[in-house]
Amino acid sequence: MRNRSQFLFFLLFTSTFVFCLIIFFGSRRALIESVENTKKITQLQEAKSNIVYYDEVLTMSARMAAYTGSRKWIERYYLVVEKLDKAIDVAKKLAPSSISYKGAEVTEIANQELIKLEELSFNLVKENQQLKAQGVLLSSEYDRQKEIYSQGMKELDVELEKEIFKLQQTADYNINLTSSLFLILILILILIWWFVVKKLVILQRTLSLQKEREFEQATEMALLGEIAAGIGHDIRSPIAVIVANLNILKNAEKQERHSKSIESIENSLKTMNSMIGNLLSLARNGEEDKVRLEFLEKIVQEALSFSAKRLRLATLDIEKDIVKKYPEDFQIICPKAKLTQVLINLIQNAADAVSDLEEKWIEIDGFIEGNFYFVSVTDSGNGISEDVAEKIFRPQYTTKEEGKGTGLGLSLSYKMVQRLGGELFLDKNYGHTRFVIKLPNHH
Repeated sequence: MRNRSQFLFFLLFTSTFVFCLIIFFGSRRALIESVENTKKITQLQEAKSNIVYYDEVLTMSARMAAYTGSRKWIERYYLVVEKLDKAIDVAKKLAPSSISYKGAEVTEIANQELIKLEELSFNLVKENQQLKAQGVLLSSEYDRQKEIYSQGMKELDVELEKEIFKLQQTADYNINLTSSLFLILILILILIWWFVVKKLVILQRTLSLQKEREFEQATEMALLGEIAAGIGHDIRSPIAVIVANLNILKNAEKQERHSKSIESIENSLKTMNSMIGNLLSLARNGEEDKVRLEFLEKIVQEALSFSAKRLRLATLDIEKDIVKKYPEDFQIICPKAKLTQVLINLIQNAADAVSDLEEKWIEIDGFIEGNFYFVSVTDSGNGISEDVAEKIFRPQYTTKEEGKGTGLGLSLSYKMVQRLGGELFLDKNYGHTRFVIKLPNHH
């Protein structure tokens, strides 16, 4: 049992550790991919904007150079060309498919033609021929090539936008997939925890029940030992009587004169035989203690016989001070040995409770109410205080003086009746001290 418990703890720990690692690396991967995709999208959007912007700046720089004749615009033109090339390289690296769109080749040819025309214009500016430079940039050929190039750049812009949209979709898909896996892993982890905890609870209950049974068996043996010890003490008295009377007979000249000694020996032997018979009966019933229909009178008589010494010590007379209120033919469905043990405990407790009282009596009753049998043991005591009543069925709790009680009797009796599907309780509303056994009527 302990090995299974240790294995379940190991399984719980290992599964938790493994799933935590999976969740950690899954989350880490999702975070890295999300950052990378966001970075790509940002860079691609920046490159797309720069391509459009730098293209417009190139056209403007070429025209300003032609109209003003300033070489600064030519220098600016070539600086922007470098920046435009870098922006296109970034786009090629991040979205290589977008650069090879349908009109990319035609656009590149138009771009080369525009560069030639703009460089021709720059050379004319350098030769101080501004009007010719302007004429080049205002020519129909320049406009035609510019139109082709502008249309191609629009297509490039659309392709780059598509690529950005794909990247965004991929990023969203990865995040959604990772989130779903994360939730699934958490659910699996919860299920594993639930399964293992459930098994641990079952194991704990099994161990608890096993310990409880072992404790009950030990306490049952302790109670039987106490009963046996009492019987042992009781047997000593008739043995002493027998030995004494045998010595008298041994020394007697005529046995006729000692008929009283013979009668005393006979009575003592009968008492011993009855005690041993009761003990054997209880032992046999304990071994084969089946639930069957029993006469309550027979069970009570056995319990009183076992408790005879305790009753004598309390100066209670079985014939006068023990009141039986149930009908003589009253029957009850129960395991005889267990009910006998419970009644022995209740009767002996009652005897101890009233031993110092002036008014001493014990009342035993049995009746049926609804689907239950009730057997009660009442003594002449004035009841039990609320504080003691709350603890009285706890193991090892006793109100008796040290050495007079183990505190096992009532707790064991309580468990015995509980295992039979019944209940043992203190009737707090009754005027005297009254314990009630409630058992189900199986008819």
